[in-house]
Parts: sequence; C-alpha cells; structure tokens
Amino acid sequence: MKTTELDTDLHISGQITQDDIKSAAKKGIKTIINVRPDGEQEGDYMTAREASDIASEHGVNYCHIPVVPDQISDQNVADFGKVLAELPRPILAHCGSGKRVSVLWALSNNGSLSADERIEKAGEAGHDLSALKPRLG
Repeated sequence: MKTTELDTDLHISGQITQDDIKSAAKKGIKTIINVRPDGEQEGDYMTAREASDIASEHGVNYCHIPVVPDQISDQNVADFGKVLAELPRPILAHCGSGKRVSVLWALSNNGSLSADERIEKAGEAGHDLSALKPRLG
C-alpha cells in the first residue's frame, strides 16, 4: 500500500486490503476512514463491515463515510471534518485513488490553510484540486 502524508498525521491512499489494515496497525495508525460506498468497486473487495471488523481486531478505529465521486455534499464534508477532529491520530483515509479524500480534507480544512495552500498540498499528494478553488473560499 502506497500512502502519502497530506497533513500532519493524515495519510491517504487508494483502496486498501486486509493486509494493508494489518500493516497500518503495525505502523501505528490509530484510525482508518473509508469514503468509498460499498459496491462501488468491482472485484473481490472488502465491505466496510468486513474492514471494520479487521481494524477492530488490530485495535484500530474505523469510520465509513460513503461519498459518491463528484457528488460531495456539505454533510459529507462536515462528517469528514468531525472525524478528523475527534478520532485519534495518525489517520489513514482512503478511497479509490485518494482524490476524494483530498477533496474532503481540503473542503473541511477551511480555517488553518488558505485555498492555495490546500490546493498545493493536494497537488503534492498527486491530486489536482485547482478546479475546486471557488468552493474552497
């Protein structure tokens, strides 16, 4: 599993596996956030429930915030921001590629970094959020 540190104690990645959850726990990850809706992915992927059970077995908090690509709502942003604020770090957040997580982070992080700084950090993580600038305020 390849991860990128988007912010202090916030790592992002694409889809994860059972082994990735175990590895993340060994590396000290305290919380995993999954923003992929169940059934979005083709193939033999874990459901959120299965991933939650595996995370729990390894002492990792697990949160599922299903977000449909290109349909990120204000409620999705609020839910993601709340989890970032309340659950223990370090956090691993994942989706299909990491872009949705980058968008949620950028939209929920409107107090500490400017829009340009959020776009730059997401770009460093491989995700171009420049089209999102009007929504970033």
